Amino acid sequence: MVRVVPGGNGWGSEGDHPLSQQWMRRRGPYCAGTDFRRRWRHARKCGVNQTRPVPQLNQLLFRGLREEFLVTDSMITGLAHVNLLVPEGTLDQAEAFYGGTLGLTSTPVPYLQKGTLLWFNIGDSGQQVHVAFGVNESLSSRRHPCFKLESPEKLLELQHRIWNHHVRGGDAAPLQADKPGEQSSGAQGVEYPSRFFARDFAGNRLEFSL
Repeated sequence: MVRVVPGGNGWGSEGDHPLSQQWMRRRGPYCAGTDFRRRWRHARKCGVNQTRPVPQLNQLLFRGLREEFLVTDSMITGLAHVNLLVPEGTLDQAEAFYGGTLGLTSTPVPYLQKGTLLWFNIGDSGQQVHVAFGVNESLSSRRHPCFKLESPEKLLELQHRIWNHHVRGGDAAPLQADKPGEQSSGAQGVEYPSRFFARDFAGNRLEFSL
């Protein structure tokens, strides 16, 4: 059993704590290294009462988690594409909405997948929207990509185009759209930029923002 010294922190010193490096070295190679989960399991076997949220224990837990999980040099450099689902046989509607109403540029898809998906370029950013066959199980899902507009004027112009398509109706018309001049259907708060939402003919929720 690990010796527990009564007092403010619950442990006599960091060296007495079963998660400290000093304690690990005294207990041999099984405790050495940076495998924090292994160290924590071993500490529990040695009698650590994990239900006591003492400050020193919290500090050591954070230190071990930081050593094991904190990444200082991210390997991810950007977002290549988002993939949206539409019902089979509706690529024409997707072309009309994403290419026509939103103004995205259609680009060739892999030869063996022609007729089963669409790719659209987002300007010259190198990012794309991919449209593939599938079913959106819930038309109330809040999952969505967010498209960035270059100015308030362009944001309002696009909102009018989407709203007019919604009102006009048709197979490619968005199922829902925030009306220009009215409050956005998204969460409210001063932290959010100017934005609006729509839901395409297949039920995909979309956000458009500055």
